[in-house]
Amino acid sequence: MRNSTRSSAAIHLLSSMEAGRNAVLFYDDDKTLDKFLFEYVKTGLQKGEIVYYWTGIRTKEHAETKLSSYGIDCDHYSRNGTLRFTSYDDMVLVDGRLDLQSCHKKLFSITKAGNKSKVRLATESNWWLLSDVFENGLDMEGTHDMIPQIASVVCTYNITDLMKYVNIYHLARLMEFHNDTILETRGSTMLPVEFYSYLGKCVLNILEENFDYVTIVRKKHSRFISEVLAELQMRIGSDMAELERKVEAILSQKLKLN
Repeated sequence: MRNSTRSSAAIHLLSSMEAGRNAVLFYDDDKTLDKFLFEYVKTGLQKGEIVYYWTGIRTKEHAETKLSSYGIDCDHYSRNGTLRFTSYDDMVLVDGRLDLQSCHKKLFSITKAGNKSKVRLATESNWWLLSDVFENGLDMEGTHDMIPQIASVVCTYNITDLMKYVNIYHLARLMEFHNDTILETRGSTMLPVEFYSYLGKCVLNILEENFDYVTIVRKKHSRFISEVLAELQMRIGSDMAELERKVEAILSQKLKLN
């Protein structure tokens, strides 16, 4: 059972995020996604901020229906211009082809369109995985520091999908690209830095128990888990696949992923 107190703290942290910051949410079902992302949207609208909702796993109409069922008057906020919908297809694709440069321009345009009003970007980022262009998504995630300081951003990924389709290096990179990481699954709620630290400990523990390479990590004293994993990839070669398999097994059990 989820810890309701920790879950409430996680929702509050995300919804009250100030402009100039960004966060990534890892979730395991759409109900959890809605609970966190919709509260972020609702709080921003109540504060008079402009909220852009980027659909990725559903249509605009579906998102409006879900937001309305959460108590958000989409018609009212759309009419006064504070709730605006777009989609990853509209933002990222040009004539059906991926165009990150065009996306950058559109992103910076909408974050400046509020005439100095604070802006929130609520995104269904799992689009990158479902569209099989996750590494391009990582390129976009790496540009958060270029977004104007009037904007805050929440990116959202289904952790079950991530564990299926990407390796732990990419998982670490996702966290490193964001100011805060929040995780809520059937098995666990983790507040900022907790999941990142847990991942690092998993890597170290498995190295100590199963491999002879832990000195590589100890000597490197790296600030970033991704740098450690990249170093290990160069040093241990084929053993890296076994390391990742063991880490993924521990994470899946801890988080109670299907």
